[in-house]
Amino acid sequence: MLENCPIASRQLKGRIDMPRLPLALLLLIFAGNGFSAGRIGVLHLVNGDRVTGLILSQDSSQVVLKTDWNPQLTIPSSLISRKEILQAPIKVTPPSPAPPAIGQMRLKDPAPAITNAPPVAIQPAPPLPVEAKPAPELPVPKPTPTPAPVIVETKPKKKKLKGVWSNDLRLGIDLQYSAIKRAIAHSRLRSSYTLGNIRNLVDLSYSYGKSQGIISADRFTGTIKTDYTPRERWYAYHLGSTGFDLVRRIEYRYQIGPGAGYHLIKGKPLLFEDSKFTLNFESGGEFEDKRATSGISTQKYFWRLAENATWSINDSLTFTEQLEFFPQLGELSNHRYRFESNLAYKLLKNLTLNFTVLAEADPESITDFEPESLQVRSSLGFKF
Repeated sequence: MLENCPIASRQLKGRIDMPRLPLALLLLIFAGNGFSAGRIGVLHLVNGDRVTGLILSQDSSQVVLKTDWNPQLTIPSSLISRKEILQAPIKVTPPSPAPPAIGQMRLKDPAPAITNAPPVAIQPAPPLPVEAKPAPELPVPKPTPTPAPVIVETKPKKKKLKGVWSNDLRLGIDLQYSAIKRAIAHSRLRSSYTLGNIRNLVDLSYSYGKSQGIISADRFTGTIKTDYTPRERWYAYHLGSTGFDLVRRIEYRYQIGPGAGYHLIKGKPLLFEDSKFTLNFESGGEFEDKRATSGISTQKYFWRLAENATWSINDSLTFTEQLEFFPQLGELSNHRYRFESNLAYKLLKNLTLNFTVLAEADPESITDFEPESLQVRSSLGFKF
């Protein structure tokens, strides 16, 4: 019989450990008021409020309703003044029973409830708040220390100086065929080597000729000069020369001496915008040793005062000149000089036509020849 009564089965199932009530007493309680599970009823509360919902279960101490705002509302019987049934019972899904304790009696499932009542919309329970887990902290990579740059001191490489050579070879011949026959050949080689502030200049010249079958020229002169320029304009030099003149019966002669020079004008235009003019002054001393073919020799000391100029008129025409004056120490009235000028015209890249004037004077001659001489020459020059 207890298995056919849903309410009694529910009460027995939910409260197995409570003292059992007589079956007749329970039937009288629920049958007297007609308020049974599976129906929609209204509970009139003591304070005047009303609660409407689906009856899930009831007993002597409480009533459990399902409302729109609470799926399982429990109201104690002490707060209820009156109960009211609104419609026929509907199927009620009982809550899941708690598992029975060990040793308790297990009852059979209650009979299914009558399901002729319309379904009631049931609101789902609000979702439980999910606690947001903080994102895991990623390990921060430690910065790799940058090694300090290694500074290697390197000594600047010294530029290797490269010397510059310049050579000029001149060849000429003077011919005369008349009542007096004369032929004179002359040659000259000028070479310069420049390395930084040092310049070496070598000047070699030789002349040989005959007039009426008699030797009229047999002379050689060699000069070497070294310049050192420690400053932009000032320079020091050392000059040495040697030679012979057999026509004038000079067996040999050499001069040697140091001095200083000054670049007065360096590459400035003169008369023409494209021209370049250079002018230098020099002063020094000289020792001369001269010996005649007769065996007479002399040694003297001279001052040396000189100037030289170069005028590049244009790309094709160049004029050079040099004047040297040698007064004897102790006897200034006894002096000698040498003057030379040359006009060179460029025929080709390395070929020039030269006109040269050479004048010399040596009053203290040890021979019976005239102390003064003047020569005018023409020659072809080859530069390499």
